[in-house]
Amino acid sequence: MQHSQFLGDLLSALFDRRNALGGENDTRTIIDLCRALLSPEGEVSGLSLASSVLARDRTLASDQKLGFFTFLNEELEFDAATVASLAAEYASAPSQWR
Repeated sequence: MQHSQFLGDLLSALFDRRNALGGENDTRTIIDLCRALLSPEGEVSGLSLASSVLARDRTLASDQKLGFFTFLNEELEFDAATVASLAAEYASAPSQWR
């Protein structure tokens, strides 16, 4: 499934570079940032958008995080089991993802 490979690549890039860019300045919602990341805009400024998503995620309350992950799961059709597996793989050996 292409979503799984894309998500793995995205997570790797995000976690490796999350502090490299100042994504706190983008005022769009986290959902709008994700949509932009998956649009042609993401091809040009994907790293900056991803940084903004991470910056926004750090400010979300618990109920907002639940809404965000519901959006990821339902609207973007990510497979939760695959996401969990990829996250566990990354956590166990982050250097292999670089």
